[in-house]
Amino acid sequence: MRRLLSNIALFLITLLLISCSGSVSDLSKKDVSLNIENEHLLVKNNFNHSIYYFAVESGVAAQINWAPLSTEENRVRPGRLKSIPLDSIHAYDPGEEILFYYWSQKEPKNNNIKFQSIQSQ
Repeated sequence: MRRLLSNIALFLITLLLISCSGSVSDLSKKDVSLNIENEHLLVKNNFNHSIYYFAVESGVAAQINWAPLSTEENRVRPGRLKSIPLDSIHAYDPGEEILFYYWSQKEPKNNNIKFQSIQSQ
């Protein structure tokens, strides 16, 4: 019972975080562009500052508890393209939608985390 309540609370918190991060239609797609080629997610950072990211399969996104982590490993420098192997994306399954969360501060607030989605092949 305790585990069930914990999972329900986690799900509700995740929904809250996603609703606070804005809708995909509100985003300027020119700032961060996503593409899939040769089993890699290609991320183009068109900002004039670095971004950090977390990518996850959309069906699992509401079931996990994650916090933004800003390291060199998940950094995309300004104006650069980063190639991320699809099999390194958390819970990746071919043909599923991938959620790509990104932020620019080392310790972002929830409303500073944006996201885009892309359908994998």
